[in-house]
Amino acid sequence: ARELPSPIPTTITARGNGGDMDNQTTNNATGNMNVVQAGRIDGPVVIGITPALPADLFADLADLRLLLKRARAGGDVDEATCAAAEQELDAVTESLPPSTDQRRTTALMSLKRLRGLLMDVAELVAKVTAIIVAVRGMS
Repeated sequence: ARELPSPIPTTITARGNGGDMDNQTTNNATGNMNVVQAGRIDGPVVIGITPALPADLFADLADLRLLLKRARAGGDVDEATCAAAEQELDAVTESLPPSTDQRRTTALMSLKRLRGLLMDVAELVAKVTAIIVAVRGMS
């Protein structure tokens, strides 16, 4: 007979606004006991590991910088566009980690401007879009 794995603890986190829900509520359970007990929830409910800044987000930004330099050297991006794109990359890097809504909004707006600047180079646009998705997924 094969031994079944032991249950993995699950953390459920809910944040509420107003009334008695000014604090974060966390329930820890194992197995199939995923229950959130709260009077009112006005925000995200996260089951499992609370999302954090991916360790490779900074690496993705560094890769994007390298791809941008290669595109500039190859003539796919002109000097003015490259300079503007580097400024937006700097703004994104400075706004990470997106610990507040304001910082996340700043990062997302810079990334959207960056995507617009690089619209003519599909590889760069794909990389920027992937970073936008990662930043949007953070809370």
